[in-house]
Amino acid sequence: MIAWRCKSAVAVWLVLAALAPRAPAGPAADPAKAFDAQYGDRIATVTASPDAADDLALAAELLAAANASEADPALVPPLCRSAYDLAAKHLKGFRTAVRAMTLLAKTVPEQKNACEDKILDLYQDRYAKSRGAERAGAGESLVGAIVRFADGRVAAKDFAGAAGLYRRAMPLATNLRDVDSYQLKVKLDYAVTRQGFQSQAEKLKADLKSNPDDKAARDELVRIYVVELDDPAAASKQLDLKRDDVASRYVLLAGMSIERLPSRALAELGRWYQGLAAASSAQGRLLALGRAKTYYERYLETNAAASAGRDDVAARLQEVDNVLAEVATAIPKIIVVSDTEFNARYARDFPRSANVGAGGKAYASSHWGGRLPQRVFDGERSGIAWSLNGPQGWFLAKWEPPVRGRYILVIARDGKTGTDSWGGATVAINGNRPTKIEGMSSGRTLILDLGLVVPVTTVRFTISGTTYPGLAGIEIHPETSPAAP
Repeated sequence: MIAWRCKSAVAVWLVLAALAPRAPAGPAADPAKAFDAQYGDRIATVTASPDAADDLALAAELLAAANASEADPALVPPLCRSAYDLAAKHLKGFRTAVRAMTLLAKTVPEQKNACEDKILDLYQDRYAKSRGAERAGAGESLVGAIVRFADGRVAAKDFAGAAGLYRRAMPLATNLRDVDSYQLKVKLDYAVTRQGFQSQAEKLKADLKSNPDDKAARDELVRIYVVELDDPAAASKQLDLKRDDVASRYVLLAGMSIERLPSRALAELGRWYQGLAAASSAQGRLLALGRAKTYYERYLETNAAASAGRDDVAARLQEVDNVLAEVATAIPKIIVVSDTEFNARYARDFPRSANVGAGGKAYASSHWGGRLPQRVFDGERSGIAWSLNGPQGWFLAKWEPPVRGRYILVIARDGKTGTDSWGGATVAINGNRPTKIEGMSSGRTLILDLGLVVPVTTVRFTISGTTYPGLAGIEIHPETSPAAP
């Protein structure tokens, strides 16, 4: 009886133990050994097999294990690396390999750049092996990934890394019709110039160590951090801000939330940034003026009552707006898309009712038959309103008084996409220096984004193309167009 009771007690204890909640497994003492014990033999077997399906199946399983909510964080990196190694060998494993490196980058941030480089190798390999109609799409995906990662490095102030990636994309962009090579060059120029300013900042820091009282070097270092690198926080870390000087005070204020700044500080920061703009690069000037505009506008919002101070800020804001308009029209963002893509992606943001440019006047070096320049303002987005009487010439649209807008839509004449090419075309807005346009032809739409609403007085094109380049219409739209019904 006693023996039976003991056995029963043991059985009950075992059942209760089995039903009791268990603590989650802790991190593996040695992740490499734990991973090898669980997956090592299977990976070795699959790797030795010539069957690609085995590689892909195990890669998917490893990635699923890494993504599982209960996964040991210490095992996620080896799971991701092994999933990548197995999947990357096969084109069908592309998505699994990309996802594995994406997860690894999130899990181990210090390996983010290395993971992105491996992802780009996957895109590059897929592009190299693509043929026919798939090749262009693979190339565009490759360039898109390169630019996305490069943009991320710009945000992280890794301008050298970003410049290297933009350079990698440049030769691809010239061979891909739907890639905006102009904007890619703009991004590359920005990264290269910021890289130069970083080098200049390091030199100034070294000079200040040997000569701490060099005010000119210190002021220039402040300007580089605050304007060219758009990083007031870095300026506050790199400089001795205990000194009682103007730069120190402004650096500290620039790092504060605009909502916390008193009215006097808003006005002073606006004037400071406006002054810094004059000695800055083209990109830095735009940024500094944008900052000044923000501070001035905030001041006016919080100081509605009339005063001498308010009048001064309003006048300064007008000065900034005038300069911004000049800068914006000098370096427009240029997008060229097919009519099909425009109608699918952009047309709803630009309803014809929002066009403010219908009252312009048009002139041209020539026209074919009854295709008169003035017809481009008729509001049509198809057909042939105007065309040159040959492959080369110029077109000028003019508004008196100026119209205010941010987007200029230039709809090319109807025709098979790629025909009636504009060739080596340029555009000049408000009399600024011409900017090159690439890829404009029949069946395409050019979108000029000025970045902010500015007065537009003239838009002039020079065309050196083929056959009879022409237009269906020109429109100007404000910054916020109502959605199409």
